[in-house]
Amino acid sequence: MAPTVRDVLDDAEFSRTRPELAAGVSGLDNIVRWAYTNERYDVASFLSGGELLIIEGRALLAHMNDDEIVEYVDTLVDAGVSGVAIELVQGIREVPAAMVRQADARGLPVIGMRVRRPFVDLCQSINTAIVRGRFLYRAQLDILSNDLHRRLSKTKDADAFALVLSSVFGENVTIFDAGCRSVAVAGKERSDAGMGMVDGPTLVFDVRSRGVPLAGVEMTQRTQIFESGVRDMVAKILQQELPHIMHVDAKAAVAARLMHGPNRSYAVRSEVTETSALLRALGVDGCSVFFPFAMVMRSPATSLVHVSRLTGLSENNGVRVPVCMLEGGRVVGLLADCDPGSDGEFSLRCHDWLRGISGREDVWTLAGKVATDARSLLNSIGLLRTALDMQTPVYGYASDCIDTVLPWFAAGVSTAESCAMLTGLMLSGGLSDDDVLLETLAVYFDVMGNKTEACSRLGIRRQTLYNRLDKVAHMTGVAREDGETWSLMLFAAKLARTMNMPNPHRGMDGVSNRDADVRND
Repeated sequence: MAPTVRDVLDDAEFSRTRPELAAGVSGLDNIVRWAYTNERYDVASFLSGGELLIIEGRALLAHMNDDEIVEYVDTLVDAGVSGVAIELVQGIREVPAAMVRQADARGLPVIGMRVRRPFVDLCQSINTAIVRGRFLYRAQLDILSNDLHRRLSKTKDADAFALVLSSVFGENVTIFDAGCRSVAVAGKERSDAGMGMVDGPTLVFDVRSRGVPLAGVEMTQRTQIFESGVRDMVAKILQQELPHIMHVDAKAAVAARLMHGPNRSYAVRSEVTETSALLRALGVDGCSVFFPFAMVMRSPATSLVHVSRLTGLSENNGVRVPVCMLEGGRVVGLLADCDPGSDGEFSLRCHDWLRGISGREDVWTLAGKVATDARSLLNSIGLLRTALDMQTPVYGYASDCIDTVLPWFAAGVSTAESCAMLTGLMLSGGLSDDDVLLETLAVYFDVMGNKTEACSRLGIRRQTLYNRLDKVAHMTGVAREDGETWSLMLFAAKLARTMNMPNPHRGMDGVSNRDADVRND
């Protein structure tokens, strides 16, 4: 284990300075990667994080006002410095009050050294201990790795596998398959239902076979907090050994391929063709509307009950759940409605279901965008994946992928790609090929939803406008009550019309010249 600031205070050589903690008690457990000395005011630009900075301080702090001292502390914290040790022997006898206040506020340990010792001796002693500890830690990790490899390689099933993990680390262990089912539980507090309510942090490992989710392994951290080296070692061994006793079924492979999303920010023709085939393989190619979603959990052992709750809510309403796949500490899934009469209300119902299961503080749900064909579904899955990467989980809260659309649009590598992404995502169900509906939506965007003005510009009656908007809702699955998604769809329609200009159906004043169509409406 790497030493902390607390450990350095007990170092044989450093303790001869009669160290006193002056500020930043909350940072005593900061990891010390290296001891270093430099008296420059801009020393932060020379640091890489984890340093214990040892300074004499007289030439530096004595000539700084309070604002400069506060800025000095902030730059050290922002650079990742673990702590500062200041010699308080000559010139400066106390740590400046401004430094104490800011260091306490930022959690930066500040240590006053009352006895002068050569800085080279202090750095040598601390750094030698760090290096020695790393060698010892590496040796211990190798022993643990070899033992774990040997014991796990002899297991024949998931129960035995979980039992070995639990006995080696003294923690409770639950193994889930990719379908969110608990397949093995081990530990002192095991039960047939799993680990039960888990207090404190847990580790969740996402185990895959040839890139396809295979299993999730959750371990408590009640007896120890696993350092990154141990976590990486366990993850590597699980990836090597668990596929020997658990296998990916064909449906899971199909679901994983579907939920991977497009390779770029928008779907291309070959990917759409493949998506149609994948939907047939899952038995939902006859469904008229799809809704991807994700659920991020603090602990799968305590939160996967919400998956069965979601499944029950949906299936009781005639909705199918063709995909519900565990990826470590999160679930990605797909809801599908095969009722040919489905419209924008399906999306609203899906949002309500997700909000209903996110009321607990251990779950964050992320709603995707409703889709009505293979292309829009693939684009919506791509948006879901992007939102999972861009948004920070807020447990106990239900978020929406739509919140990510504009940042994603703005971050596109090119204007053309951004436009293709947005129009491909929002103009689904054949809407992008319907010039009449596209123009209607573009004008509706121009007049900011003013129906009277929209009818005037389009030369149609109000009922005709309502009929067109209802048709759009049916084609795309987006309800007009879903204001944010509807607004983005209007923007995408306007963008699509602008990208296709000049258009022979559009006059110089921007109003359609399709007189026959207008008069017949």
